[in-house]
Amino acid sequence: MIADGRTRSISKIPYYSTGTLNELELDGYCDFGFPIGSSTPTTCDEDDYDEYCDDGGGDGKSPSNGGGGGSSSSSSSTSTSTSTSSPSSVATWSFASTLPRVTSSKLDLRNSRLDEVIRAFARAFARGGGVRDVDAGRLLRACRAHLDLMRSVGGSALCLVARDLENNLRKAEAVYHTSPGKFPTLTSLLEHERDTPGVHPPGGCLGETSAAMGLLWIRRSLAFQSHLFESLIPSPPEEGAPSSGGITTPPSPGENAPTGRHPRDAANEAYQLHLAPYHGWMLRAAFPASLSQMPHRDVFLSKFGEVGIDDLDRDMEYKIVRKLGALVSTLEPLLMLWRECFERLDLEDNRRV
Repeated sequence: MIADGRTRSISKIPYYSTGTLNELELDGYCDFGFPIGSSTPTTCDEDDYDEYCDDGGGDGKSPSNGGGGGSSSSSSSTSTSTSTSSPSSVATWSFASTLPRVTSSKLDLRNSRLDEVIRAFARAFARGGGVRDVDAGRLLRACRAHLDLMRSVGGSALCLVARDLENNLRKAEAVYHTSPGKFPTLTSLLEHERDTPGVHPPGGCLGETSAAMGLLWIRRSLAFQSHLFESLIPSPPEEGAPSSGGITTPPSPGENAPTGRHPRDAANEAYQLHLAPYHGWMLRAAFPASLSQMPHRDVFLSKFGEVGIDDLDRDMEYKIVRKLGALVSTLEPLLMLWRECFERLDLEDNRRV
């Protein structure tokens, strides 16, 4: 699911597109700071650091006017909370350098919550020295921004998911904020708890109030949501199908555009895959009942785009769908790395709750 998710989610978009895939990321760079298609770390000079990293903000520098369609409070808070100087040569981790991104200036969704969430998760990959890890502070800030997005688009259907995410985020934040400088990466935070007596009970279980427990469930929740969001992206026609059976060229005026699945069906499928295996009978009854209230796809998309349902025309829908593709393509490799950290430290707790 996660390993090939980037190719799958992005490959859907051209069939719906009124443009070309090159407009997104195949022109040899991506606008959130990482060149794509490279198998080795890429470096940039200090003079280029602002433009190259963090969507124009850089580490510890105020956001520039270029990049992601204007500054925002999220961007400002991120830049001021990081280090005050940037290295003369910045090595970006090669795994992150393969991620496609799209700036809000290209999608005309400036300063939306969706923009802020994509930028925040894009920054969560640890940089420098070829390290395969996640920046702990930026990850928690991204999760907090994502929680705000969930509350704005999910309504009553995702209220249980949002409540669960907030409770687990508080567990992780409580530990991280005791000494932020002590936990630069996800691994360092998890190792600190693992090596501290009394945090986790014996027998391979995680402490109920530990950051590890919170981060484990946050990861599962984000995997569920990434699966759900991907369902909103129209699928391309099957290989070998007649060209008239799917939209491989822009549809003519009045012709129906392809649509993704109903969010209710996709949410139930995502729940069974990512959350149900770890839920007891009570939660297995409560969550599907909540997810049955998922709105129609058009309503869901209009909330992501922060527009009224009457303003969701073909062009706006296309822009929102492309943005969701960027979000899914950012989350999936991040979740894979996140899981690798837990497995490497033997912190996967598969008990039901």
